[in-house]
Amino acid sequence: MVDYTKIRSEYVKRQMNSSEDRTFIENLIYLERFVLGEIPGVYANQKFHHIANSYEYIGHYYAILHELDPKQLITILKRKTQTVQRVSEQEMKWKTESEKTWFEMKRKLRAEMG
Repeated sequence: MVDYTKIRSEYVKRQMNSSEDRTFIENLIYLERFVLGEIPGVYANQKFHHIANSYEYIGHYYAILHELDPKQLITILKRKTQTVQRVSEQEMKWKTESEKTWFEMKRKLRAEMG
């Protein structure tokens, strides 16, 4: 059961005031409670990641974090930036290696086929 009287962030309160979608508001309350450390456990963690990383809720999650735990938001955004940079570097490395092996194989085939 969701207790709507214990909403702490002004952001979630504003969203509740402007929306009639109960599931949406309950998910925001869940994100808020998770940010505040009120929901322990593996299932809670899985549900949190499912909601927080969905396209529909990522901006709301960041808004809740910004209000309730701005330091955590900065940490998350830094990690995300580092991950994007690391993936980009890996993709460039893979592309370079792929291109190199492509040309090596073409040279080898030309030499074999004369």
